[in-house]
Amino acid sequence: MKTMTQLVLAAYKGKYRIQKEIDVRQLEIVEIEHQMSGLAKSGIELSPEQKRSSKPMPHTVSHGDPEHRLICLVSRKEELEKEIDYLTMSMKLAEKIDQLPLTDQLMIYDLYHTKKSADQVASEYGYSKPAMYRHLYGIIDCIS
Repeated sequence: MKTMTQLVLAAYKGKYRIQKEIDVRQLEIVEIEHQMSGLAKSGIELSPEQKRSSKPMPHTVSHGDPEHRLICLVSRKEELEKEIDYLTMSMKLAEKIDQLPLTDQLMIYDLYHTKKSADQVASEYGYSKPAMYRHLYGIIDCIS
């Protein structure tokens, strides 16, 4: 089995998880941009009891230099953007499965997303187990 075939199948197995991770990282980027714009609250929300207290209470969330905090936010945003690029590439690999005939797509779905065994899937589609894998790897090699 070729390396590209392995990558396509691995990406297909994690397709839904990858999309969820992309969404989470995009929300983190929006939050970081909000903090970078200065619109985010810079203080800690105090309870009414804390507000009445005569003891000193914290006033800011981030201790230290605001410029240093901005640099950290920018570097975190760049890191998240790189992760999104990598995850998007994985999603594109998974989408190659959509180029296959419908019966082959269903076979792959049954193999990797249902609780059916490989023997059960092979017999359902009229293959022996080794022949089914040989067929699937062959067609994935053709599209990748």
